[in-house]
Amino acid sequence: MFIILGTDGKEYGPVETYRVHEWIADSRANLETRARRDSETEWKTLGNFPEFKAPPAAATSAVMPDVAKPSPAVKLEPADHIIRLTAALFDLTFSVLCIAPSWLMVGTNTLLAILQGKEQFDKLGTAQSGAGLVLVGVDILLVITVQTILLTMRGQSLGKLCLKIRIVRLIDEGPPGFIHAVLLRWWLISLLSVVPFVGRFFPIVNVCFIFRTDRRCIHDLIAGTKVVKA
Repeated sequence: MFIILGTDGKEYGPVETYRVHEWIADSRANLETRARRDSETEWKTLGNFPEFKAPPAAATSAVMPDVAKPSPAVKLEPADHIIRLTAALFDLTFSVLCIAPSWLMVGTNTLLAILQGKEQFDKLGTAQSGAGLVLVGVDILLVITVQTILLTMRGQSLGKLCLKIRIVRLIDEGPPGFIHAVLLRWWLISLLSVVPFVGRFFPIVNVCFIFRTDRRCIHDLIAGTKVVKA
């Protein structure tokens, strides 16, 4: 298994030897591409690994079958529908648990100020509610930050991390990064969900797409991703 360092500075893999041969054949990598074995830390060029040195003519026939016939075992398996939905519910529960205390404080302070009379409400209600709303904003920012870091670095939200599934790019099954996992797959979809009229039906239609053969929701189609077993 090899880790490949792309021209964009990102690491791709670990991938099998046959996959690297395919990338070389497609001109997505060459013998000068930096790489390392999954079990090692030293970076070399692909040309320094015996697996990628040009084979003698007599050995070509022995090498080519390994490249042309990859083992089915290395193909990433799509995540189950129920597991994906459960992971989404876990993320929702995490968000609610983080934000609920601040919301309760806002409601409780406002209610107490109202019960104490209009004058007391005018004195304390606005200030206490304002402080509570600030805490709500901080909690929401914390949730977004944690999930953004996990999705960018691992292709996993907290729910996906716990249930051992992850997001990968469809084209090469590599890490999705910030643009695919967060910007396109999460933030853009959230904006579509608040569009008048369309946003009313979009979340339901988006979820229903999980029952397609390839198990890719609308946000997967937009972001060019899929969810697989980790």
